[in-house]
Amino acid sequence: GGASSELAAVAGSKMAANGILVTGGTGFVGGHFLSALLERRDSSVPVFCLVRIRNHTAVDAADRARARLEKIMRERFALSACWDDAGMADRIIALPITSIADPKLGLASDADWQRLREKVGTVVHLAARVAFWDEYAEARSANVLGTLEILRFCCAPSGGVRPFLHYASTLSVFGALPGECSEGSSIGKTAALSGVVGSEGYSQSKWVGEKLVVKASASLSIPAAIHRIGYVSFSTKTGVANRNGWFHKLLVGCARAGY
Repeated sequence: GGASSELAAVAGSKMAANGILVTGGTGFVGGHFLSALLERRDSSVPVFCLVRIRNHTAVDAADRARARLEKIMRERFALSACWDDAGMADRIIALPITSIADPKLGLASDADWQRLREKVGTVVHLAARVAFWDEYAEARSANVLGTLEILRFCCAPSGGVRPFLHYASTLSVFGALPGECSEGSSIGKTAALSGVVGSEGYSQSKWVGEKLVVKASASLSIPAAIHRIGYVSFSTKTGVANRNGWFHKLLVGCARAGY
């Protein structure tokens, strides 16, 4: 049950040696990234997607995880091309989990976790709780503990090679720092010296996440890159809105209020 059947299908296959693990595929950024990845990358590379569902150890869990991912991408994001093309759709391997913040990424078993580790050469960590009204304690589980589990995954031995980690962060890690900020700007060695002390929990949790990635990269030799994303509103390809974004909610609120 769970992810075992999906992982078993690629066990020992040559095509699985450099697989890509994507978290957050059911989110707006993650769904669009997944679609673009499948359209542009080598067709021999499988893409493993962690998908939260209930009863993740059930026999039909993998099928339900895949169905949930497909439904969200098709109906919410209007991203159907990668599902209509059999060559691309066959590369998507949906793995059911409880929560990425749970031990072993919330997979059904230690064996599933180890098999996944043996097949992955690149990790793209896009999963996050994005709620600008959160306190830090509310954002910590998904955004800090989830990142710790991803780093543990990257540290796990597998032929002596660590996967390359792409960590999605946010420009809001700069918080209220004065002046202009660039990719080379420091976010502060400590929270007290950063600009996020007075920010909401989301920005604070992503600041901590960045610090964890930087420390793990330096001390544990995890190859990593941090990508700071700005505000995400609408898709330039389909016009579909990020319905969880504050700007979209503002427009909807104004329309309903008659403005």
